[in-house]
Amino acid sequence: MKEYPNWQNRQKLLYSRDHTPSSNQLKEFGEMALEKGLYQDALEFFAKIQDEEGLKKIQTYALDEGDAFLFQAFERFSRQEISDDLWNRLGRNAVQNGKIRFARMAFERTENKEELKNLPENQESIEE
Repeated sequence: MKEYPNWQNRQKLLYSRDHTPSSNQLKEFGEMALEKGLYQDALEFFAKIQDEEGLKKIQTYALDEGDAFLFQAFERFSRQEISDDLWNRLGRNAVQNGKIRFARMAFERTENKEELKNLPENQESIEE
């Protein structure tokens, strides 16, 4: 098995104009990143090759965990607009997981005043 690339090598793999890695290599590194819990890295590898299966894994993880930052990055990299229904679902999952800032971010995005009103006022995210 290949060694997972360090930051500098990831940048070269993803953004260098001088070196074009194979889709298989990028997919393999994306899967390795998932196994290591490096979801942002995995997203970048999968997005580079527009790997639908890999991108779907990132979307599902972000949605289930209530990770609004990763979900927003998924939306940007995948070039898919996320529906308000999915953003609201992410917000509710964020609340269940104690990620109040992520919930607020999701509900503000959809202008869901009812859900925003129900959020604890001074409770901070456990993600801090």
